[in-house]
Amino acid sequence: MLIRARSRAQVTAPFDGQVEFAGPFGAYHGLLILNVGDEYYIVIAGLAAVYAEAGRTVLAGEPIGAMPEQDDPAPDLYLELQRSGQAIDPEPWLRPDARAR
Repeated sequence: MLIRARSRAQVTAPFDGQVEFAGPFGAYHGLLILNVGDEYYIVIAGLAAVYAEAGRTVLAGEPIGAMPEQDDPAPDLYLELQRSGQAIDPEPWLRPDARAR
């Protein structure tokens, strides 16, 4: 899923979890992989800056990075949800009531 973002927008952790990877990764620039438990992982890419470090636990809403300074076109944040190594539809997780699960 690509999410259009503002230039230099702060990116926050969508769920509590442990950072498995944080740093540059090929064309994705700043990439972060968040282990949220039960074999679920959230992959976030397109960041110009990554604040979190591998091995660290982050809380939902905690700043984990920032988007590039870019206006035309606006930067895109890449979001992927995986379970057991397979990409799955992240839409149900992004609903406001998802944290109640």
